[in-house]
Amino acid sequence: MTRSLYLALLGGALAAVCSGPALADHGAAGTGASASGPLIGASAATMAEGKAAISLELTWARPDNRSDAELAALAGRHIHAHDQDHGEVYQLGLSYGLTDDLTLSASLPYVRRIAIREGAHSHVGGQAIDSVVDRGDAIGFGDAALLAKWRFTGEHHHGWEAALLAGIKLPTGSTGQVDDLGETFETEHQPGSGSWDPILGLAATRPLPRGSIDLSVMYQIATRGAQDTRLGDRAQASVGLTWRLWGAAIDYHGGHHHHDTAEGRPTLDGVIELNGEWEGRQNESGTTDVYSGGKALYLSPGLRLTAGGWSFALGGSVPLAQDIALSHPPVRYRARFAIGRAL
Repeated sequence: MTRSLYLALLGGALAAVCSGPALADHGAAGTGASASGPLIGASAATMAEGKAAISLELTWARPDNRSDAELAALAGRHIHAHDQDHGEVYQLGLSYGLTDDLTLSASLPYVRRIAIREGAHSHVGGQAIDSVVDRGDAIGFGDAALLAKWRFTGEHHHGWEAALLAGIKLPTGSTGQVDDLGETFETEHQPGSGSWDPILGLAATRPLPRGSIDLSVMYQIATRGAQDTRLGDRAQASVGLTWRLWGAAIDYHGGHHHHDTAEGRPTLDGVIELNGEWEGRQNESGTTDVYSGGKALYLSPGLRLTAGGWSFALGGSVPLAQDIALSHPPVRYRARFAIGRAL
């Protein structure tokens, strides 16, 4: 049961990279409904052959909101900056163990970007006017993603486990949402990007008597999508420590998460992670936006309760350092809730 629940939100692990622009006001989903391991970064653990799981995760992202005066001032510098009240991503994840060493996952997000505002620069009667436009909400299904995780260290490895991740983000999301003025939102605000984006990653896990250390790196290659826009490559690197606070110790039979020592009894884990994110500059119609992209480092604590075949997780992320380009606001915090069920 432990491995099935762990992979319940494997799709969320890649969604941290590919469910939409990763920085600023665009939230990143994680692997919160797992039964063991990190909430956001990936683990090398795989599901047992023939096992399956389903999960649902909510990520709430709150930017460090800019005032109208700040947006108007940036517009006066010909920087088309934007803001929003908050962003929400509801992520459905499915996972299946094709073999003991190969797990297949799929994810589908539903995206809500609420109260988008943008600075505007215009000329009337020879006079420059800087203002702010309230554009409203962009809401719809985001881009689905498929991911394969292959654990290549072998079933009887008793030290570090390692796994290769590879997948693709599909252009299934909405790209035609319009604002309150009847104008189509730019691709960066749309729930979907309209692009086919390959995903590559590596994960490593070191089992501990009552937890694990997990390292992962994931990279998404952005291709050109809707409105002749390429949103920019994205990367995430994570290191996490999971520790069993209450309940039976974890049994790593066969070199990976297998079963709790007391199968079916409730357990409570504490998780702490460092998550680094990088996003490249976007390009529209051959023109690169030099005020897009950036990088950030987050501290992400959380708790996970597992009982009766269900897993519940609650966590958050706060920035330790940010270097965000001027077109996007910096992040204030992110919050996550997830629930998973082994099938």
